[in-house]
Amino acid sequence: MREPLAGIVIPVFQKRYIKQAISVIFATTRQTEIAVCVVNDGQPSLRPELEELKRPGLVSVIQLDRNRGFAGANNAGWRHLLKEHPSLKYLGTINDDTVPREAWLDNMVRSLEAHPQTALAMPVMEQKANWWSPRKYYATWQFAGVPGTMVPDRSAIEEDTFVPAVNGFCFVARAEALRQVDYFDERYKNSCEDLDIGLKLITSGWRLVVCKCSVVFHYAGRSRGSREANTDCRFSRDLLSQKWGRDRTIYNRLDRDGFWESGGRGIAGKGSPV
Repeated sequence: MREPLAGIVIPVFQKRYIKQAISVIFATTRQTEIAVCVVNDGQPSLRPELEELKRPGLVSVIQLDRNRGFAGANNAGWRHLLKEHPSLKYLGTINDDTVPREAWLDNMVRSLEAHPQTALAMPVMEQKANWWSPRKYYATWQFAGVPGTMVPDRSAIEEDTFVPAVNGFCFVARAEALRQVDYFDERYKNSCEDLDIGLKLITSGWRLVVCKCSVVFHYAGRSRGSREANTDCRFSRDLLSQKWGRDRTIYNRLDRDGFWESGGRGIAGKGSPV
């Protein structure tokens, strides 16, 4: 078996969709060699069932002894994957309430390889709130005005599109870029950590892209909405404001090549604030 090119983390807080997600991940990935790491985010009741998901060389399982949140679970999974497969070029994440469509990962990897100095690729999000509601699509996102976080921009795109903001339900990134910005900031409480990592990347001279040919279905908030998940949106928004300022619309300003206008092209920009 060849060494994988990409490592995908599934941070698990609930088990409803996990078996389906793993089977679909492999069924819909045709060309990219992958390794998957399932991370139990401190849920003792899930330990036996998740252990059964192990597949040598393909699926590994980490059992965290405490709830570390979305950021901490992903960081643990990425570091485990890099330890097991040091040659990994790409690292990604997909929520435990997200189901990928055909060629989702292959297409995001192709987008990254087609666009130099691009750190991260994100798919188009498909959603359906319930059986009687219409399907909705969300392609690009941008920062909202004070005191918001981010808002949908376009529902459809005709070509790969560079964006200022990341939605963490699913993405694939260059491992070197994630290492450069020290992965997710684990202080966040299941909110805003995706915006923060995107800001760290664009202010370090990288680009973020939405892949027009990659689509995943997201059940939207089914995994981290409970009180037991330690979600605290107010705390996370306050932390984001402390780090990046209350008015983050300044980061929506991308030049024609998709770089943040104040960031510098192909080189480190001003860097992320402390």
